[in-house]
Amino acid sequence: MQKKVMIIEDNEMLSDMYNFKLWIEWYKVFVENNSETALANFKKFEPDIILLDLMMPIVSGFDILKTIKQDLKSDVKIIVLSNLNGTGDKEKALSLGADKYILKSSLSPKDLIPEIKELLQK
Repeated sequence: MQKKVMIIEDNEMLSDMYNFKLWIEWYKVFVENNSETALANFKKFEPDIILLDLMMPIVSGFDILKTIKQDLKSDVKIIVLSNLNGTGDKEKALSLGADKYILKSSLSPKDLIPEIKELLQK
């Protein structure tokens, strides 16, 4: 069965790159560039895994993460992809329920595929 990936990323160039790499690997992908509609579309799409940017306009990635994991009590896998490298950012994301925290600058889109496959096997 084709796995579903939701990308919540406001940088369209990055989301397009992730989308293309995932499409090549036969994932069904839904891209959400708007944090305000991300939660509604999360419920419709029912992804197996989410790639989540923390620095989203209007509703932060931290708030999206908290809502999905704590308020909705979803067991969806979430990889946080962020440029936030400050003290406590990673710890906060993991404490809110993220499964992985990856700095965007340390991983190319093609290197993200093994990370996704690993999480989906758990």
